[in-house]
Order: sequence, then structure tokens, then C-alpha cells
Amino acid sequence: MKKKLLLNGFSSKAGGGKTIFDNILASLVVEDNLEVHVIFPPGVKSQRENIRQVKIPNYMYSRAFVLVFYLVFLPLYCRKYKIECCLNLGDLVLPFVRGQTYFFDWAYLVTKNSIIWESMTFKDKVSRKLKSFLIGVMMSSNKRIICQSEAMKESLVDKFGIVSEVLVLSTPVELPRSFKIDTRVRSTDFIYVSNYAPHKNFSVIPFVAQELKRNGVNTRIVLTLDKSSKEWCDLLDDIKRLSVEKYVVTLGALSNNEVYDVLKASKRLFFPSLLESYGLPILEAMSLGCVVLVSRSPYIESVCKDAAIYFDPYDVGDMAAVIGEVVDTKIDISVLQKKAADVISGIDSWEVYTKKIVNFSSK
Repeated sequence: MKKKLLLNGFSSKAGGGKTIFDNILASLVVEDNLEVHVIFPPGVKSQRENIRQVKIPNYMYSRAFVLVFYLVFLPLYCRKYKIECCLNLGDLVLPFVRGQTYFFDWAYLVTKNSIIWESMTFKDKVSRKLKSFLIGVMMSSNKRIICQSEAMKESLVDKFGIVSEVLVLSTPVELPRSFKIDTRVRSTDFIYVSNYAPHKNFSVIPFVAQELKRNGVNTRIVLTLDKSSKEWCDLLDDIKRLSVEKYVVTLGALSNNEVYDVLKASKRLFFPSLLESYGLPILEAMSLGCVVLVSRSPYIESVCKDAAIYFDPYDVGDMAAVIGEVVDTKIDISVLQKKAADVISGIDSWEVYTKKIVNFSSK
């Protein structure tokens, strides 16, 4: 009799979640003894004949019905089709679902940083607090958990006293074989690859630029924020007020391949985020031979080890200082590049990663 595995990619429509879901699906080997059911993000259809796409009513993808999907629809589906194993890449832990493996990627749940919460709008805070509450309530009933770093595992165990099996798997990095050098980017630029989120610390960037201007450092911080977004418009107000228009620009939202082209052109990543579950853009930059300047935090240090340059993300002077040191070539970049290559070489391919994650989820 075939074992039935459900892969839940309900919310894997952007960023790292999409990357993980797409690559697991592409690398998944469906053996004769396995029946695979897959929940796709909205608007996506299966291109594989040997998997079963779960039909989700369109209205379920709206915010108003998210809890109905997780708390009612999905548990009933698992019961109806006698799903024995569930690899859950979704937002919430599923209640009443046996054999569930939850992919934990919600660092808000374990952060003790009050500044992050204080910087949010009321709406953002309520939605994130609610999600954290629901995950926390259901976490203790979950059988298996996958997280992306040892530091995240330690935080989960510390916060919940988890007795579940916890597997730490570094997310693979796979780059295109060819690149187009983006001519909008200079070799002296520092790229911050990120969409907006409260923990991404964009508000400090104009003030870092002000310090760079005072110090006479000839460089730019190049963002990938949507030019029409409220977040960029608000940031632009500060940029103009501080007269640092020549020091901070945005290219607008980019595709994955465009991000690689930009990083390849600059060879420098600046990443002042206050909180990360993993930080895939950092590892992608390392793979491209970039020097990476990142926030000093247990989660990022757990992933980057000694292959990055660290700064205090709350100290604009410290951030400007490390940027200045790289510009003035006071740091031996070749040593960092070798260490970065060692970090990347220790990460599995998508094929090996997928095999490990499926075996763990279906045992």
C-alpha cells in the first residue's frame, strides 16, 4: 500500500518560501510506494503527472479565510484522503493532523527584540502577534520540526521546551549558469536585496548615508524597493531631508535573475536586517563572490560563521565605518571569499536536501 504524503505550499508565493517550495517540487522523486498530494500557491498549476494537486477554492486564498483553510479545510482533507505524512511549508501548524512535519520560518515567534515590535504599525503588530500566538499554541502538539540554523533550533527549544524531533537543514543555493552585468550598478555600490518588512531596518539607511557623506566615503547604498511603494516614498522623504540623494537609490522590485545580475556587478552586499530565520540572499551573495556586510545577530552568525563582516544594526556610525573600511580596501576580501566558499560547499544540493526532507517527513 502506498504511503500518502501531503506537501503544503499554500503560502509559498514569494521570497524564500517560493524558492524552497519550487525546488523541493522540482527535485522530488516520487517512488512507487509514495502518493504525493500538493497544495500550490494561488494561480499555480502542477506541471507533473505523478502528483495530485489539491483543489483549493479561490476564496480560501483571501486573508479572511486563511484560518478556515488551516483549521478546517486542511485537517478535513487529510482525514478524508487518509494522509499519513504532511510536510507543512505553510504559515501555521495544522491542528489534528497526524504525521505532520512543520517547516519553521517565523523568527518573530522567538525574538526577544522589543524594538522590532515597537517599529511596526498597529495592523502589522496585530497580524504578526496573532500568527505567533497560533503557532505557539499548536507547536507543542507537532511531531517533527525543520528549521534552517542551529541558532533557530536553540531558540525554539529554549522558548517551548520542545521535545519534538528537530532537523536542522541549510537551504541550498543554486545560481543561474549565466549572468548579465547590470549597468545601473557601479562596482563601488553596496546592494541591499530585500522587500519591505518591519524588521528589515530600512529606516536607518538615510542616516547611514549621512555618515558616509560626512566621512567622505564615495559609495551608494542600492535598494530593491518598489519605486511606487509607500515605504520607498517615506524613505525618500528622509533621504531628501538629509540631502543624501546621491548616496541612496532604489532599482525597484527585481526578479531573482535580476538580483543575481546586480550582485554580480557590485560584488558587495549590505544587509542591516534586525531578524532573519536564515538569510538566503546573504548566501546567494556569498556564492557570487560578494563581500557581505551583515547585522551582528545569533541567527545570521549561525549561518555566515566567520565569512562575513559584522556590524551593530542599531549604530549608524558602526555601519558607515565598516562600509568605509571595505571602500578603502582595509579588509582582505580574498580571505572572506575563501571562508564563504567553505560555508557554501557545506550546503547540500537541492536533490540531496529534498531527499532528506522527504525521508524525515515520511518516516
